[in-house]
Amino acid sequence: HRGWLESMDGNEQRFCRRSVRADFGIMKWVWAISARLAEKRKDFDAAIRYYEKARDMNAMAHALEQAGRLVEAMRIYAELELHADAARVALGLGDVSAAASFYNRAGNNDQALAVLLEHGKIVDAVTLLLELGRKSEAAETAERHGDWRRAAAIYLDLENHDHAIELYRKLNDLRATLSVYLKLGRLEEAAQECRRAGQVLLAASLFESAGRPAEAASLYEEAGDLQRAAELHLKAEQFEKAGAAYENLGRIDLAAEAYERADGCELRVAELYENLVRLEEKERTTLESAIVALSMAAQSDAVAFALQARQLH
Repeated sequence: HRGWLESMDGNEQRFCRRSVRADFGIMKWVWAISARLAEKRKDFDAAIRYYEKARDMNAMAHALEQAGRLVEAMRIYAELELHADAARVALGLGDVSAAASFYNRAGNNDQALAVLLEHGKIVDAVTLLLELGRKSEAAETAERHGDWRRAAAIYLDLENHDHAIELYRKLNDLRATLSVYLKLGRLEEAAQECRRAGQVLLAASLFESAGRPAEAASLYEEAGDLQRAAELHLKAEQFEKAGAAYENLGRIDLAAEAYERADGCELRVAELYENLVRLEEKERTTLESAIVALSMAAQSDAVAFALQARQLH
């Protein structure tokens, strides 16, 4: 009792405290023996109580394990920083992520990695490798287990661009593939990738955006967009090609203008203008014939109307 202890002098207080400690030491020994005997009887609940009284937390955690009270055992092992034991119990609970975390805290990174891979926790395994600065191994692990997109991203970080492109191809991710090529300034390969994917117009637009009208025009022509091809041929001062494109569009007037600006195309210009005059004459004759036909039809209708009116009278 505090009041009783305070009524004593210093020597008496020290003697009493030593006696209490001595008594606790004896009792701790007794409780420990009682706990072991209870464990032998498989009376784990009693063993747990005795170990708690004896403050033997390690033995108490072991008894909790034996009793199937794994969550409590894991918590005590973690508090005691017995991470390997905590990891073992976490695996028994099926908590792979917790087990790996405990192994990691214990400094056993390879064991943590092995546990994650063994149980199919590929994302967590790759994340752990990245945290450990083992990027190459992380990329290889992600690739080996089919996570090509994450592997490609890590390879890009490692500046292994060609391998990243290879993985994006496997994913049929044209956008990501082009993004890598364009960041590296490899425009021709980007365009070739578009053509391989059947995206010729996209390849043409890449060259056009890059200010390379000649290559863009050829690709627009290949894709069948002759109007845009002709315009870009003109921009690239490829006048003869522009004229040919306009001819294929049936724009003889624009074709002639383009050929006029090209060297050595005088004969072709004359032929086109001759064709243009002939076409205009044909169109004029066709128009006149149409007007005559309409006039005759109108007259015929008027005569028929007059005859019908006379019959009515």
